[in-house]
Amino acid sequence: MKLSFNINYKTVWGETIHAVLYRAHAGANENKINIPLSTKDGQDWSGQILLEFKQPIAMSYHYEVRRDKQVVRREWQLVPRILPVDPKTEQYVLQDTWRDLPRESWLYSSAITDVFVKRTRKFNKPFTLFNRTLVLRVEAAQLKANESLWLCGASKELGNWNPTQARALTETEANIWTVSLDVAQLPAKLQYKFLIQSPEGVRWEDGPNRTLTRPEVADKSVYVQEGLRPHFKDDKPFRAAGTVIPMFSLRRENGWGVGDFGDLKPLTDWAVKTHQKVLQFLPVNDTILTHTWQDSYPYNAVSVYALHPLYINLDERL
Repeated sequence: MKLSFNINYKTVWGETIHAVLYRAHAGANENKINIPLSTKDGQDWSGQILLEFKQPIAMSYHYEVRRDKQVVRREWQLVPRILPVDPKTEQYVLQDTWRDLPRESWLYSSAITDVFVKRTRKFNKPFTLFNRTLVLRVEAAQLKANESLWLCGASKELGNWNPTQARALTETEANIWTVSLDVAQLPAKLQYKFLIQSPEGVRWEDGPNRTLTRPEVADKSVYVQEGLRPHFKDDKPFRAAGTVIPMFSLRRENGWGVGDFGDLKPLTDWAVKTHQKVLQFLPVNDTILTHTWQDSYPYNAVSVYALHPLYINLDERL
């Protein structure tokens, strides 16, 4: 199997682009494969690698800029770029764009994706494969919990502009949507748009129609196109009222006067009664490491799971 990496990124003299390939969700100490890319103009970079797999596997990869063998810039990786590969496929052609920190990066936080905009996601879902497959990978962070993304356009494959016949995209990572198309069923060029469907109805993306030019795809090959970001003019930013307060400022009638975890329940009850959606605190994780004054720094946690014993509710322990 051959993986072909392609990315448009303008470098300066002395810089090189590298693709770094590894098993999806790999640990920090697992082996990673470095693929140096080449260019003729300092902007269009490409490279390839031959691999052998006996069974389907989900891989992940990102791009780095290097100078004098040192990494000077690396892609944003909070949401990984997942590539499910199938040993029956002979080639994957990856047409990528550089991933920077999104302007709406807060929409990728777990508070949004796991609470306020919680949707059913199919992580590591394999591509639907045809003899010649085109995969579109779309970034759409503006959808609400009850909304889904669809593709509709001027061909039978895309529903002939009929929303009821549109192609559904699958959310395979937080705010990353994919769809597989049969290249044999696509005309040389076609116009299309993305749309959002929900119980409230259909919303088409803003702006002129998009144009899809059918790529040259060999038999038993997959062509992955990313960098698509639809815009919907009726988008309304997420808003929620809440309270920001340090734990040590909380007081309850029968409390110890220093703020503890026992104060959280009456605070939460009050927030619910006043129709608030968010409570935000300073870090409450354990910081005891050196047993000196330096342990008072709340942002130097020793664990993301251990809570600080300073805030123990003694009433619960007695």
